[in-house]
Amino acid sequence: MLGKFKRFLKIGGVSACVWCILSEMISIDTVITGFFLGITSAGISSVLLSRPGSKPGNKKFLLKPLSFFRYIGILLKNIYKSGFGAIINIITEKVNVGIIEIETCLKNPINRAILANSITMTPGTVTIELEDNRITVLWLENKPVSKKEAGEIIKGDLENILSGSEINE
Repeated sequence: MLGKFKRFLKIGGVSACVWCILSEMISIDTVITGFFLGITSAGISSVLLSRPGSKPGNKKFLLKPLSFFRYIGILLKNIYKSGFGAIINIITEKVNVGIIEIETCLKNPINRAILANSITMTPGTVTIELEDNRITVLWLENKPVSKKEAGEIIKGDLENILSGSEINE
């Protein structure tokens, strides 16, 4: 328990420093705000992102740190690539809007929600509905392909990274 408390204090200290840098101000209010934001986010992350049944001192997270950074990198790449593609399609008037229903192999509802939100963050796609393993997407670049191919285009590698973090139920 003491180790966890020390870890939270360290996180709070680092968060306070980062908060002061981002707010470009050093005052007692800024330091305290950064400290409490850091501790709060660490606590919430510890509860929400840990696998069910993991012991308090030995947290197993839903997404490993390296997988998390890989996921963020691929998501950012997809956002920029789709953004430029959407701009070109809009300027050249090659927009073919359609609604498509794709399926995901993800079993964990948190992972499905992360995937659906990632699809929405990518320009040219908006998640309309997420129900069980089906995601309904509004797609600006509705190509005449099968549902499976459309799913692969829209989901890309994001589903693969999230499926590597699935909990074996």
